[in-house]
Amino acid sequence: MADELKDTKQTGTEAAPATPAKEPKDKGNARPKAQKPGKADAPAMLKAVGREACKLHKLAQVWVTDDGQCFPLEGDAKAHAANLPNKELIKVTAE
Repeated sequence: MADELKDTKQTGTEAAPATPAKEPKDKGNARPKAQKPGKADAPAMLKAVGREACKLHKLAQVWVTDDGQCFPLEGDAKAHAANLPNKELIKVTAE
């Protein structure tokens, strides 16, 4: 039985692994990822976008969709929002 077991290793020539093991990178100096705004921050941000659109285009009011696009006509905003997961519109008036 001892004769059946043979040492198959060859000294001096070992094969490298097919795929090297990846070591986790040190992320101590990495910048933190930008966090997405929460639901509470979204309306305030959308209102700010709407106010800027009112100033830029000299409009009295705009409707802002969930993706941040502004429309001077409510119907256009509703048509665009129909393709969004959140169909809610925010009416923003110029200050």
